[in-house]
Amino acid sequence: MILTTKQAAEILKITHARVRQLIDKGRLPATKFANAWMIKKKDLEKVKDRKPGRPKKCSQARQHAPKRTTLAPAREVTTGRKRGDQGWN
Repeated sequence: MILTTKQAAEILKITHARVRQLIDKGRLPATKFANAWMIKKKDLEKVKDRKPGRPKKCSQARQHAPKRTTLAPAREVTTGRKRGDQGWN
């Protein structure tokens, strides 16, 4: 049976845009016919057991990440006038 990206998305419970990503990455075999991608139903088994969501970051990446620094305390902003001056003269 031949499916469109929308039909494949419904079966896999993902968006049709995600199906296109799987095709573009080569993880889901498909054939382009005119302006539509055609996917064999049996090929859905190749991506059916994928892990959902984003991959977890490895702990080594956190060890090599730059350390956060604290900001220096803010300095007092002055207007250039002396205390008690009423005007600019």
